[in-house]
Amino acid sequence: MSAGGGARARGPELPGAPWYRVPWVWFVLSIPAAAVLMGVVMLTLAGRGFDGLVADDYYKRGMQVNRSLERDRVAAAHRMRGTVEIDVAAGTVRVRLEGEGGFTAPPQIELAFHHATRAGLDRTVTLRMRGEDSYGGPWQSLETGLWNVSLGTADWRLVARHHVTSGAAAAPLALAPAPR
Repeated sequence: MSAGGGARARGPELPGAPWYRVPWVWFVLSIPAAAVLMGVVMLTLAGRGFDGLVADDYYKRGMQVNRSLERDRVAAAHRMRGTVEIDVAAGTVRVRLEGEGGFTAPPQIELAFHHATRAGLDRTVTLRMRGEDSYGGPWQSLETGLWNVSLGTADWRLVARHHVTSGAAAAPLALAPAPR
């Protein structure tokens, strides 16, 4: 090759296979390809399911915390307690309610079962007075899992946690004012 002869210098010829037959090329290309593929999978999963854990009205719920605390204080002041008995075979629920210090039983109360992780399973039943301190109403089985139970009216509230293993309540469930 001459310096002024017009021929161009070429790099050394590499013997071997074309680039697409070299394993290291595919290894290097697989890293960004895997990242793109996982990104598509994550976007699909995120768009397909609703987690249900974030409330749309989080501010309003936050403001209701003080109201719930007041309801718990009223229940504690009246030394209230309740017992829930569920008869799955008959499809009924019965609640016994006790209180002191001028407590008068309301004509109806709300019994709510809130699943710890799946809001779509939550269930609320309005119970009507059946006797002096007894309430009753219809019932359906619960899914397995941990449930937060609340019983009350707009003025007071009793709470408990209940773990369901087979869809039926094995023993009566005791409710009390929430601890401070």
